[in-house]
Amino acid sequence: MTNNLKLLIDSALANDGGSNNIKLTGEQLLELVNSRRVSIFQLGKQYSRYDSPESDMAYQGYACIQITRKQAINVATDFKNNDKDTDGNQLYYRVYVSKWNSWKKDKTNELYINL
Repeated sequence: MTNNLKLLIDSALANDGGSNNIKLTGEQLLELVNSRRVSIFQLGKQYSRYDSPESDMAYQGYACIQITRKQAINVATDFKNNDKDTDGNQLYYRVYVSKWNSWKKDKTNELYINL
């Protein structure tokens, strides 16, 4: 893991009460999901719920599913291949990072990420 990525992760984890979100380039995202330090991968999606078919009143919701490392690599690879806009400007992927408290004693430095 590169020093820049380690610094981003460490600053997000040290942010008590703040945001654990980091913004990564496609290359950094692919490096993160390939890292053995990450144990749990989730894919999140924000969605809108309505109380009737005719209603314009939306209630925001959020859902996430656990995915495998291979699926996370597919997401990261897809983003890496498309991480520039039409003008060639760099785009960033927001990732939620948290420590994962594993039941294994030797796995105290594991991470949970939500893509």
